[in-house]
Amino acid sequence: MRAHHGVFPRDDKAGNTGDAHAAGRFDLGLDFGLVSIGREKRLDESRIHAGICAFPGLVVVPGLTLLFYFAIRNARAYVRALDVWVARRGVQLTSGYPTPAFRAVLDNVEVQLIHPVVIQHHRQARRRRYRFHLQVAIPVPLGDLTVRHRGNLASQLIDFVFQEQDIEVGDAAFDQAYVIQTTQVDAARALLDRRRREAFDHAQRELSALALPTVLLNRNALHLTGENHFPVEKLDAAIAILARLTHALAR
Repeated sequence: MRAHHGVFPRDDKAGNTGDAHAAGRFDLGLDFGLVSIGREKRLDESRIHAGICAFPGLVVVPGLTLLFYFAIRNARAYVRALDVWVARRGVQLTSGYPTPAFRAVLDNVEVQLIHPVVIQHHRQARRRRYRFHLQVAIPVPLGDLTVRHRGNLASQLIDFVFQEQDIEVGDAAFDQAYVIQTTQVDAARALLDRRRREAFDHAQRELSALALPTVLLNRNALHLTGENHFPVEKLDAAIAILARLTHALAR
């Protein structure tokens, strides 16, 4: 037998035994490598899947926590501001937060503020919404007279669909801007003279400058209604505006 030089010995009867062993070791190593790579890939995919599943929780939970924190902070700030306003104006609350209410005589008119709760049902959930209603009584009888701003195009479309009938007082700009309803037409036209129409327009402009809703004259009172709680920092100005309009209508 001849001696062979190389790394692996050669067997003439069995063939290239050394080469076969080397290939086998290489294939075995490759197999183990593939298995190892497959396991690492599955682990990586599992980690990615776990990260994706955990991401909403990592975002939603802190987000809800922040919303809850700011809601509590805003509520406490509103209560503190309301307490200061009540003490300054000498008003006694008949109901506390979150539905503060009072009835008092301020700026020589009777003022009432309430915060009714509206329950909305959506599928299986119930949602509580707060609204404000600021009302100033007019001390003279005005019958069934109703005066409200026509509002935007959607509001005008609703009036058209439900055939809301209104009267005209002879002032083109006022008639176009407001819906006037009453069964006592002559009395309403006499009441809404030029001085009172100008007072109504002026009050609307002042309320608009404060980003407050338009005023409604109905059931012998002036009304302001809107969403959420009435901003305390605007209470004095709103009451003063409605008081001036009340005095103008009562003269």
